[in-house]
Amino acid sequence: MRYAYLQLGSDAEAEEAVDLTFDQVMDRWPRMLQMENPESYAWTILQRRIIDVHRKRQRHPE
Repeated sequence: MRYAYLQLGSDAEAEEAVDLTFDQVMDRWPRMLQMENPESYAWTILQRRIIDVHRKRQRHPE
């Protein structure tokens, strides 16, 4: 959550990114258990969700 907040600067957007990451990890959990480094995979998912939030911001300026 802290990493997402530092990247996004907003509690709401950080929470959105983390929630989406959690959902995606849970969907892939059985496959992730077979991976050598599931933590890296989860970090990659979070980073991609942060990018998605940045893109969403650009389409919908506040």
